[in-house]
Amino acid sequence: GREAAAANESERGEGVSMQHRSLSALDLASEAARRSVSYERRRALPVLVKPRKLNVWSFMKESIGKDLSRVSTPITFNEPLSMLQRFCEDLEYAQLLVKAESVQDSCLRTAFIACFVISQYSSSANRQCKPFNPLLGETFDFKQEEEGGWGEEEGKGGRWRWVSEQVSHHPPISACYADSPIFEYFGQYEPKNKFTGKDMEVTPRGTLHIKLKKWNEEYTFTKATSSLHNLIVGKMYVDNHGTVYVKNHCSGEQAKITLMKKGGWFGDRAHEVQASITTAGGEERYKLHGKWTEEVVLEDVQAQTREVVWTRHELPPNHVEMYHFSRFGITLNEITEEMRDSLPPTDCRFRPDQRLYENGEVKAAAKEKLRLEDKQRKARKQRESAGEKWTPRWFELKENSTTCKEEWTYKGTYWNVRETRQYEDLPDIF
Repeated sequence: GREAAAANESERGEGVSMQHRSLSALDLASEAARRSVSYERRRALPVLVKPRKLNVWSFMKESIGKDLSRVSTPITFNEPLSMLQRFCEDLEYAQLLVKAESVQDSCLRTAFIACFVISQYSSSANRQCKPFNPLLGETFDFKQEEEGGWGEEEGKGGRWRWVSEQVSHHPPISACYADSPIFEYFGQYEPKNKFTGKDMEVTPRGTLHIKLKKWNEEYTFTKATSSLHNLIVGKMYVDNHGTVYVKNHCSGEQAKITLMKKGGWFGDRAHEVQASITTAGGEERYKLHGKWTEEVVLEDVQAQTREVVWTRHELPPNHVEMYHFSRFGITLNEITEEMRDSLPPTDCRFRPDQRLYENGEVKAAAKEKLRLEDKQRKARKQRESAGEKWTPRWFELKENSTTCKEEWTYKGTYWNVRETRQYEDLPDIF
């Protein structure tokens, strides 16, 4: 079933300058009160697809050891989401940030932030198809307007909004910014892909930031390596593995997260995750353990108590025939009439190959994919011939005061422009 999606209303910016203004509770409360029509987000994709074994070897044998961001893959390797939408899935469990903000103990806040970081890997379970590579200048926005979030039993999920842009094509870099009355989430994703001969590895680069407004705290972390195994022989499976450090830059506390690599014939320790949360002085105060596909338990080392603090949402019916998308993931490419009238023309929900593919028109989608890739190549050559440099519209390179490194930083103007719909200067990428 295809059902109408929740209305994506834009911020009412009357009397507000074009400088960045963070989202407040008043903004969202007044915005919700203004809505005269409500929509229910869709609960299924338009077309169900039976799982299929990808014929990877015939294509990948020429790509061993290469950077796959420079290789055009067959459209049948894809799922009907852009990488920008895939990154937005990281906020599915934003209620953990709301929970972190509510506790007094800074070390416990760090533990909940670490749990949020772990929850981000849950959307990758069994996701064997790759997202569409964003075109240069492609964008995506999303508004979470319901207090309950995406779970039916978690309680308050919080309201937040997200904007992202593909700021570089080679190397591929996506920049994002999300804010709410409680938190800010921002950073950049720079995935490095490699085919080893039987596995595909994605090693993300780029720092991600979380700010809790009430406590004026900032946390940073990076991503672990994700792998798709047995591309040639055997049953394919997705694994996330490596060590992730979450640092509280205000208090000096740190969480060391270890995602175990699946090993042995029987998959010993598959999906297992452990974390140790320590004070600035190195004393262990809390532990996290569980599976990023199921649940995470918080252990208080001093009080010797345990509590389940995160459980993965139940997947929708027929999720196997919907690329293993979560309920949240299913909604991300939904487009309503209101969205058609208000979204910028660079939004990936307007991308024709992705839309055709979602609707089951695979041959037409493949032709459109080739056309768009050719269009992008021609545009790049024209810029090079004219000596022009690409300038992203919504993000800019600036030195981050926390990391002291140049990072793609949100300019703060997207939602105001979206309100007025002044899109004349945006590029024609589709």
